[in-house]
Amino acid sequence: MTRVAVTGLCASCLLLAVDAPRHKVQQTKTERMEFPLGGLLRLSHSMGEVTIDAWDEPGLEITTTKTTEAAYDSATRQKGVEELDQVRMAAERHGDERVLTTTFPPHSHFKPQLPGSAKVDLESHMYVPRAARLAIENGSGNVYVEDVTGNIEASVGQGTILLRLPEEGHYEIDARSKWGSVTSDFAGQARKSRWLVGHQFAGHEEAGAKKLYLRAGYGDIIILKERQPKGPETRRQ
Repeated sequence: MTRVAVTGLCASCLLLAVDAPRHKVQQTKTERMEFPLGGLLRLSHSMGEVTIDAWDEPGLEITTTKTTEAAYDSATRQKGVEELDQVRMAAERHGDERVLTTTFPPHSHFKPQLPGSAKVDLESHMYVPRAARLAIENGSGNVYVEDVTGNIEASVGQGTILLRLPEEGHYEIDARSKWGSVTSDFAGQARKSRWLVGHQFAGHEEAGAKKLYLRAGYGDIIILKERQPKGPETRRQ
């Protein structure tokens, strides 16, 4: 084979490699678990977007979607699968408490792997009994909660906390953002922090009021009244 032919063959292979379609790798998994009425759902070391909706069924349903940040062709897709497999969610039951812990790739001696720094985008969508209590620790990503009537404790390092709660509910609110705003449809007093870069909001204490303890590092906290109940067609069956 002549030098010109070899050069042409190499160039053709390179063009094929460049033109090969590349796609992100994605995995979705849905699980159903037992969950006691009025129990506590605790999310430990979670990351990514977390959505928690209330429903009128017993038990807990969790759908997780993992997506690689990078795109792969058919020849390198397995590398993307291996990246997804390194991010896992484990569930444990302790009395009336269900603990969901997200684990990340092992730490390196030279470059520690921090929560939220994995090369994977994670979304978690959960359905919990309406009276569930929540304790959420999210490193990086938004947290959305809708129609849950139990006590809620939520913290994010970077991201927004958005609660949509029943209008008739009574809440004792303690919400603070270091670098962001705090707004609430429910009664309370808002003020800026000492350095004028963050906000705090404290609701009035009432007998029997549900507790909202909310903390954001970089991001806003928003508490809204759910004024219009969902119709049957919008509730999960």
